Amino acid sequence: MLINCPDCRIQFIILLLQKIASVVWLSSFE
Repeated sequence: MLINCPDCRIQFIILLLQKIASVVWLSSFE
C-alpha cells in the first residue's frame, strides 16, 4: 500500500497512533 499524498499519510499515522495508544491503554490495566 503506497501512500503518496501528505494528508493520507497523516491520517494513516493518526490511525496507527490510535491503535498503539489503545493497546498501551488496555495493557496498563493488566
